Amino acid sequence: MTESPDLIVSTPVMGDITIDGDQLRRVFRHVTENENLDPMFQQIHDWIEPRSDQHLESKQRNFSDRSYLMWAHSLVCVLEDHYVLDTVESYSGHGGARSTPVYLHESFGSHDLRVPHRLIMFLRSRDEDSDERIAVSFYPYDKWDVEVRFHYCHQCTDFNRLWTEIEHHFDRHGLLKNARFDGGFNELRIVDSDWDTVVIGEGKRNLINRNIVGFLENLDRFKGNSLRTSRGVLLVGPPGTGKTLTCRVVISQVNCTVIYVTRDHITRVGAIDDIYQLARRLSPTLVVFEDIDTLGGADRMDYDTPSLGEFLNCLSGVETNDGVVTLATTNYPQKLDWALTDRPGRFDMRLDIDYPDQDQRIEILSRYLDSLPVSVVKPAEICTRIAKRTEGYTGAYLQELVQSSYMAGLENHDYRDGGWKLRWSDFDESLTVVERMRSSTGRVIEQRIAKDSSSESGYFHG
Repeated sequence: MTESPDLIVSTPVMGDITIDGDQLRRVFRHVTENENLDPMFQQIHDWIEPRSDQHLESKQRNFSDRSYLMWAHSLVCVLEDHYVLDTVESYSGHGGARSTPVYLHESFGSHDLRVPHRLIMFLRSRDEDSDERIAVSFYPYDKWDVEVRFHYCHQCTDFNRLWTEIEHHFDRHGLLKNARFDGGFNELRIVDSDWDTVVIGEGKRNLINRNIVGFLENLDRFKGNSLRTSRGVLLVGPPGTGKTLTCRVVISQVNCTVIYVTRDHITRVGAIDDIYQLARRLSPTLVVFEDIDTLGGADRMDYDTPSLGEFLNCLSGVETNDGVVTLATTNYPQKLDWALTDRPGRFDMRLDIDYPDQDQRIEILSRYLDSLPVSVVKPAEICTRIAKRTEGYTGAYLQELVQSSYMAGLENHDYRDGGWKLRWSDFDESLTVVERMRSSTGRVIEQRIAKDSSSESGYFHG
């Protein structure tokens, strides 16, 4: 056998390094001859046992967020329908030694989940006349960053059909279908509310019901008449006027999938697109964007982010949003780009949630007084007196006023459990404090609005 020439490697520090050519060739031969002897691959090969005229294939799916739980649940459900689990093995890594199988134990809603995390499932067909066998390996790079590989013989397994069934299960029967969850795939824990918990006026309440609740309940009527089956509603108003409470009521009333999104969930390019892709899969879906002006990129002045274009494309781009309704809120409509707000098909309706008028303030105060654990002397008279002094107050400020009055009453009566009532003096004392606080906060808000308005001239103003 001809000797291999030595390999000389020149280095700047150690000078020339000579590597024995024959030894290098032996190492290369060993690697090439044993490259397929990975113990995990060998076990998979031995399990599927392809004939000489067959060969193994593998398809890979990658997951990178908490939705892996839901995908893994649907995947296991479909596999259990078609295959019998023969054994479960695990390896410390690709080419590593055997180890203990690892599962993720998590909960979502009423479901306690146990899904594969690092292991290999060896499965055979439930059809007794079939010799089909497959292996599915799960390998995590992080808790939610999981690589799933399907190993099979393509002459025996129709992978496209199998994956289509998994997708169908996820879309129609999976854990997220008709669930309420946020952009991080955590269950929304919202106490069901109705219109008795928020005061916005009957006319606005009817418009919301017509454009969201009634619309979602009658999608087939619109689809059957070639009308759009998507809708966008924008709630506009100062902080504390009831926009979030309104969203809570709407979420409680719709019988469909709900995805709740805040700026914390938009952390990368493509996040908005992923949300709408999911909303389409799980439709009918209500997508709620809280404080849309804080998401970033909602104004074309934000040159460093593509969020605006991504949002515009999701609302009315090439892909249709059949069965998807978007409900968004904003405290500062002047910060939103005109292309987002001034075009039907994106936001079809803008609803202003204003400061409550005097009658509404009396109604709000009456509800809060009724919920107190003590009696109030002349409650109707107190509500009227407060309402006359609270022009421009939001429901949040009125709630704070009532709570502060109760706290003042507790203190004035030495924190006794009973035997006392709230009087006008308790409310008058707290009203003075809240008026002072609101006046100070109002000056800061007015300065901010003036600054926003002066820096964004030429753009849509609410």
